[in-house]
Amino acid sequence: MLLGDSITQRSFLPGQWGARIAAQYDRTADVVLRGYSGYNSVCLLAALPTVMRPADAPALIIVQVGTNDSVRPAPLRGHPAEASRQHVPVAKYKENLKEIVKELRASSDGKACIIIMTPTPIDDEKRAGFERDQHLRDVLWTDKHTQPYVSACVAAAKESKVPVINLYDTFKQADDFSALLAGDGMHPTAQGGELIYRQVVQAITRHYPRLQPASATEWRNAAVERLPLDLPDFKAVDFDNVHGSIISHRQSVDARQGLNPTSASVPGPSDVVELCSEVGASKPPPPPLDEMSPREDDDLGEMY
Repeated sequence: MLLGDSITQRSFLPGQWGARIAAQYDRTADVVLRGYSGYNSVCLLAALPTVMRPADAPALIIVQVGTNDSVRPAPLRGHPAEASRQHVPVAKYKENLKEIVKELRASSDGKACIIIMTPTPIDDEKRAGFERDQHLRDVLWTDKHTQPYVSACVAAAKESKVPVINLYDTFKQADDFSALLAGDGMHPTAQGGELIYRQVVQAITRHYPRLQPASATEWRNAAVERLPLDLPDFKAVDFDNVHGSIISHRQSVDARQGLNPTSASVPGPSDVVELCSEVGASKPPPPPLDEMSPREDDDLGEMY
C-alpha cells in the first residue's frame, strides 16, 4: 500500500514512482494506492480506520506525508488565515507519524512491514514563480520551513524502529536538483518519480528482501526468498490440462512458503502477510539494487 498525500496520489501518473512499483510487482502482488491530495498527518491519522481493514491488511505500507504539515503558519502577508489551515507544528507532526506507525501495526496484528519517506525539498525559485504576485504576498511553502519536518520524520522513524527513505537529502544530492521537481517546486517530475522509485526498491531490497518479486526464471529455479508468481508461467502450463497446471503451481507455492496446501487457491493477503511476519528474523546481505530494479522477466519477449 502507498499511503500519503498528493505526492502519493499522483504516483500512478505515467512515469511516476507508484506506477513503476506496480509494474515491478505485476503477477506477484497488488499495489494499492491510498494517496490523498492536501492531507496532512492529522488527516492521515484520522483516515486510518477507514483505509486499513484488518481482513485485507497489506504486507508492506509505504508512508509519505509532511509537505502539507510544513505550510507556513498564519499570519502571512497577502493570505487569509485559512491558507495555512494544513499547518501542523513540528513536534505534533512527529507525534502523529509515530501514532500512524502504531495504528498501522495494530490494524495488521503487528505483521505489516512499514517504510517511511520524508518530505521532498521545495525548489524556492520555482515555488515563488508558482505562487504569483510575490511582491504582494508571502510564499506559503519554503525549503527552509520544510527542513525541520524532514528531521522530525527521520527521528520518528528511528524511534518507531522502521526504515526511512530520506527523499530530501536524496533530491538535494542529485546533479540536477531542479529537474526533479515540477513547475510548482513541490511535486516530483517523471525524473523525480524515477528517483523515488529506485529509493523504494533499494529500501525493500535492504530491509525486506523476501518481499521482492520473483521473475518466472527465479521461480522455476526455486528462488523461494522472493514473492512467487500468482499463477504459473505459460511455459509451465500443460495446455491439455490447464486447470491441473494451475492447481499444481498453487500447491507448490503453498508448500514452499510453508502454508497449508490448497486445492486451487490464488494468493491472498494472508499469504503475503505470512511472509512478512518473518521478515527481519534472518536477513541475508541485500543484493545489488539493479538485481531488483527493474525486474527482468525472460518471458516477456515471447508474449503475443
